[in-house]
Amino acid sequence: MKKIGVFVIVFLSLASSSNCQSFYNRDVFFSKISSLGLSFTQSRDYKEVKIDTSKGIAYDYALSDPQNLCEIRYKIIPIATKQINPNLFFKSNVVGFCFDLTKDLKVKLHDFPSDAVKNDFNADFGLEGYLVPKVPFANGFKNIYIISYYKTGRAIIYVFYLFNVFKQPEFGRIVKESYKAIRFFEKIENNTNKIVSPPMQNISPTNFTNHLKFYKDSLHLSDEKANSLMAIDKKYSNLAAEIKFDSSVAAKEKISKLLSLSGKKRKEVNNLLGDQDFSKWNEWQKKQFHTSMMKNGN
Repeated sequence: MKKIGVFVIVFLSLASSSNCQSFYNRDVFFSKISSLGLSFTQSRDYKEVKIDTSKGIAYDYALSDPQNLCEIRYKIIPIATKQINPNLFFKSNVVGFCFDLTKDLKVKLHDFPSDAVKNDFNADFGLEGYLVPKVPFANGFKNIYIISYYKTGRAIIYVFYLFNVFKQPEFGRIVKESYKAIRFFEKIENNTNKIVSPPMQNISPTNFTNHLKFYKDSLHLSDEKANSLMAIDKKYSNLAAEIKFDSSVAAKEKISKLLSLSGKKRKEVNNLLGDQDFSKWNEWQKKQFHTSMMKNGN
């Protein structure tokens, strides 16, 4: 699966950052809920909020409370295999994600009460904490309360509460009403034929700027050729995003289409750069892939 993953994951990563459309993502979100043996309970009178992919850090679904005091965002990361030390793996994943949000190496997270983790989520372990975001992800909100929990071999769940002022009882009421929205069933039932699409990665909107820097500084391309390569990046990123977010296409077919798309992109890049520079570009793409995989715990 790793050969398949390199270009599929890279395409999905770029799609999550460059395709700046807004949408609700309902089909993708509830496909994950079903495929991973989860239940989702939406609080009464809460309304869906469009996802803005220009904010850099991908998430799956969003709701707002009736008074628009708080936005709640959900992110689900499937875990395909059991880790040697699942708690350490989980903590590393969450800490890395919080650093992406805050750019703070001293993020303070606390263990979620063990009884609540089991009784409220049917999960194995959880963390919670308050963050001050330093990236556009917060969309103007000043604070984030994060709850994250996992079940070994199933998934990591992230719940983000975006808010401005911590006020009781308003904020406490919102959390109490909604924090148990996603819960693990004991086991997955009747989902053996379902495949969950690979999760979108946490790629910042500056990713294309980093590409341009690499193309000029490391590949030593002319401005004209570097800009042409950037145009290829953006074109195929948009095409990949259209496949990713097409709810009418089954997961297996999406992977097939993405593989075909990656082949076309590689051919176009090779024609532009020639064999020697293409080889360097290809190695850099692999490093990008491994970095994103490590960040998401795969």
